[in-house]
Amino acid sequence: MLEKIRMFLGTLILAAAVLLTSCGDEIAEFPKAPKAEDTALKTLDSAAIEPEFSEIDVRYAGDLFGSYLTMYTGHVPGQQRGLPFVKIFTTRSDIENYYYSTQVTHIYARQFTLDMNSFDEEFFKENDVLALVIEEPSVYINHTAEPVEIYSDRILFKITRHQPETAPLLDTEYHLIFVAPKGSFEGAEALPIELEISEVVDTENNSAYDADYFRIYHPEFTSFIYRADSLTDSPDVIVDAIDGYDELVYFYDQYKDLYDLDREFKDNIGTLYSWDICDRYVLLTMIIPCAGSDKPEISDVFVDNLKLYVSVSADEAKDDPKACYLLLCAIERRDLLGTDLNFVYLSVE
Repeated sequence: MLEKIRMFLGTLILAAAVLLTSCGDEIAEFPKAPKAEDTALKTLDSAAIEPEFSEIDVRYAGDLFGSYLTMYTGHVPGQQRGLPFVKIFTTRSDIENYYYSTQVTHIYARQFTLDMNSFDEEFFKENDVLALVIEEPSVYINHTAEPVEIYSDRILFKITRHQPETAPLLDTEYHLIFVAPKGSFEGAEALPIELEISEVVDTENNSAYDADYFRIYHPEFTSFIYRADSLTDSPDVIVDAIDGYDELVYFYDQYKDLYDLDREFKDNIGTLYSWDICDRYVLLTMIIPCAGSDKPEISDVFVDNLKLYVSVSADEAKDDPKACYLLLCAIERRDLLGTDLNFVYLSVE
């Protein structure tokens, strides 16, 4: 009986072998059914590789309003300052708080100040503003950008950097300002930032040097004028930036024998121009020969690329070359942070 069972099993095994050999090509056309554990493992792997968001989840929010060169007055590298970063403004007070809290460490160009000032309460009824602060390799850069893409796990900026071929390299900050309808940027400030920056090198012309315009700013100043006639026959034009009370006293001692500084100016040293005033303000001083009947006046003071410029309206002293005036203007130190005070550029018109 046992021998019959063995013969029967042997017959079955042989039959199965013949069947597999003759039908192997047909069986290969049918996919193998996955095991339950294989399916579960594949699902776990996909979840680990695929992002949690889909393209449907993306929000396109905000068009580029402008890019603004920003002079940073400290010496901390961008990576240590946390660049890049995003700041969202939903009210006028948000703008003001950011601007005034960063004035100590940054010098904002005039155009940036004017444009940010245009975002008033009426604007914020229907719109919000996003500032992207990045570090760039030159002060001669313009930017264009696609709308901001906000995903569930990141905020994406696609930016094109326009730079002249011969632009000098100097790491500096830029504020890129985006505007969008109210609520468009909600939650984006807390998301990780992803930057995709492509570069266009301008070899045909230097149009990107227009960025130089954004480096000009006009600080507030208070002007004074004193008669200070020349004590010599050939007076010179004197220009100086007085950086402290000791320098003010030195200025007086240096020029009192050449110009009549005692006539109207001397009594103001230590009174109007005290230690406290000299600590708060830089005193820009000029001695200008001009027609005695027409007082000169300071028409403009501005900073360009951290150099100080002043324009004066004055009539040339033809009849009385000894007729001179001392012009002085006080500029708050915080408005001149980083400015080179060793050179003052004067224009007389």
